[in-house]
Amino acid sequence: MHIYNYKQNSQSPHHILDPDYTYHTSYEAEILYHFFKNLIIPQNINTMASIYIEYQVLPFLFEKYPFIYQKISPYILKEIMQYLDFGNANLYTNQTNMFFIIMFDVTSEQINTAFLNLKKHLIQKNFLYKNHNCQFDIKCGVYFSHTYIHPFEFYKCAQEQFNNTLKHEEIMISIKELSL
Repeated sequence: MHIYNYKQNSQSPHHILDPDYTYHTSYEAEILYHFFKNLIIPQNINTMASIYIEYQVLPFLFEKYPFIYQKISPYILKEIMQYLDFGNANLYTNQTNMFFIIMFDVTSEQINTAFLNLKKHLIQKNFLYKNHNCQFDIKCGVYFSHTYIHPFEFYKCAQEQFNNTLKHEEIMISIKELSL
């Protein structure tokens, strides 16, 4: 698996609260630019999938306790690599609670099976933190596309599929396949 970690590979300074960047460009698109420029792409591509993953450490919300997620992110990264390292995978991480993966020549069944195995594994990994019994919750959105899609649109479509899982509690993975 090829991993692009923005915090380790950033080629420009952070633009936090800089109005030139936050009002005139998409910060998300800006940081993903280098990820897309550094993709390892196979020669012949039949299918492309983008995967957007977010996890939670229950009962601690990311918005209130981001430092917990920064500490746990490397562990989740290792587990994602173990279960989703196929299909010429390229993974983007920013050491928060989200991961973005692009895969080539994979099927929805392969991704679904791998993700369900990852989720099953993480559910078994309860731990104690500050006198709270913590557990992982992980959800995923997958989008299949043609090869001429705009890179940031590819990301947004996977994120949209992820948002479908948030609307329906019982869904942990949402996959949209186009007839290619």
